Formats: sequence, C-alpha cells, structure tokens
Amino acid sequence: MNLAAHTWLANAAGFNAAPTGENFPLAARAGQAAYGWMHYAWRTIWPVGLTPIDGVLVDHAPGAALFGWSVAALVGAGALCGGWEKGRAQARFFFAAYLCVLVPMLGLTERPHFPSDRYAALPQAVLAAALALGLARLNAELARRNALAGEFAAAAAHLAEVQRLAPEYYAKLRANPPSAR
Repeated sequence: MNLAAHTWLANAAGFNAAPTGENFPLAARAGQAAYGWMHYAWRTIWPVGLTPIDGVLVDHAPGAALFGWSVAALVGAGALCGGWEKGRAQARFFFAAYLCVLVPMLGLTERPHFPSDRYAALPQAVLAAALALGLARLNAELARRNALAGEFAAAAAHLAEVQRLAPEYYAKLRANPPSAR
C-alpha cells in the first residue's frame, strides 16, 4: 500500500461529510469517475498488481494525464460500441450496463476515493455476459456458414457426378434416340 493511502487511513477517525462542489468540483468528479470505469475494465482484462487499497486517487488533479487518458479511453470505448454496425444495439446495451453497474463504486461523493479491486467482480459479470452472447452469436454465424458450405459442397459433388456421367448418357442417347412423337 502506498504511503499516502496508509497515512490517510491512519488519520481517518470516522466518516467525513461528502465533499462540496468547492473542494471537489465537477471536473475532478468526472476525471475520477472516468478513471474508475477504466480501472475496473483494466483490472478485469489484466489482473496484475492487485491491491486492497489503490491510493492513486488520494490526491489528484483533474487535468492529470492519467485522467485525460481515462476519459479518452472511455470515450473511445463508447464510440467503438456505438459505431459498430453488426452488434451495435447489444454493444451499446452492455456498455451502458457496465457503466451503470459501476456507478456506486466510482466514489462520486468521496474524496479521497480508493478503488478496490474486489469490486471488479460485479462488472466482470456484465462483461462475461457480453462475451457469452458474442460467442453464441459467433457460433450461430459459423454454424450457418458451415451449413451453407455443406450445401455448396453437396451441389458441387452432384454437378461433378453429372459431368462424370454425361458422356456415357449422351452416348446411349445417340445410340438409341427417343422415338419421335
């Protein structure tokens, strides 16, 4: 645990009142929320260096590069989910569900806020459901393509057999023409 988080925890005698707009402005809250959303996504994808208390949000400036990158990544993920043609509705739904599930864990009324890695389990359920749905749709698409490929293979085999038998059939037809009606 880093020194700033340890010091804050050691000095905290109880719960403090929620910060006001003066000492925790909207830009700082938005930066902290964006960091929280990306923190939990990143911990889900790359779970290394997990800690019970992450002190990165103890004293932060909303204009810091970490928060700028978090906002950019969040906007990029939203644009990717919104701009994806085939699965746009599902991607937007799961993106919104992921964001909503994490709202209580973002520390919008806490300063300092400690994102806890144990809270990553709940949004992982949303991501797991999205992954399961995506794999099911992929499996259905692959099954449809395989069935279509099988039909084409059967048609090609039939045509190959017709081509193989055609000379013999036409030879018999020339030898015994059908009677004229």
